[in-house]
Amino acid sequence: AAAAKGRNIFLCAVDGSECSDMALDATLALKKKFDFVACFHAEQKSKHIDNPNFRAVAIKDHCENKLMPLMPKERYAIIVEERGSNTFMDTLKANVSHYRNSSLKIALDGAYPDFIVFGAYGRKGAKTVANTLGSNCAKALDELPYPCIIMRRPLPVQSRSFLFCVNNTEQSKQGLDILLKLLNPRDKLHLVHLVDNDSDQKYIEPMRSYYENELEQYAPVDSKLSIEVKPHGEIFTDAIVAFADKEDFDFFCIAPRAKQHLSSVSNHILNHLKSSIILLKI
Repeated sequence: AAAAKGRNIFLCAVDGSECSDMALDATLALKKKFDFVACFHAEQKSKHIDNPNFRAVAIKDHCENKLMPLMPKERYAIIVEERGSNTFMDTLKANVSHYRNSSLKIALDGAYPDFIVFGAYGRKGAKTVANTLGSNCAKALDELPYPCIIMRRPLPVQSRSFLFCVNNTEQSKQGLDILLKLLNPRDKLHLVHLVDNDSDQKYIEPMRSYYENELEQYAPVDSKLSIEVKPHGEIFTDAIVAFADKEDFDFFCIAPRAKQHLSSVSNHILNHLKSSIILLKI
């Protein structure tokens, strides 16, 4: 029943690592007054853990110490599940989607999360290749049919900035509806659409009218839409990454066409960006 009172349900994956802690901090910064936060950890009891911060008891205590001063007890839950020989991702997917009587589903009152939050990498640290996502994070983006937030760097406490790469599809328009649920009045939102000089652009004015109307009615004051011409000869994915890195927003947002099994285009973009990511799955 606690989760049913919340406007958004955030599920944050925690493992005791520095990046996991950054994801929890971001969750607490993004949540609003009546939102519900669930921290989820899948432990392997048969495996010896040298680092005391990675043990389930320490992770649970750490989450409690962060959540308790900021939220009433009925608005959060800390769930630790035994994963046995399963991977973390298989355990998380099963608890979110399949096991009706799991501790997580009971805590969420049978509901599904509105946003699942991960650190970009786990206990092993960042990948050798810059900006490459960790294995659990990459699997989450590819396999979980829910909006995902992937934290690469700390989030400002006050106003945050969001860059959303939009197009004229229903997925993109519905993705904006999801994103607006996260925003505060002081946040900055920039919608961008990239075009080729030689492409058919008849759709642009109706699309521009739609998004500008949405921004005027529902978005923070500091919001805008821009139509950018892709540099001649530059690959679309490289153009998006270059634009996003130049603008240096806190979050890069995209609404993929599929809930699962992302396209090579989406995967390329998500593994080359410097910013944190919001994947607005519909």
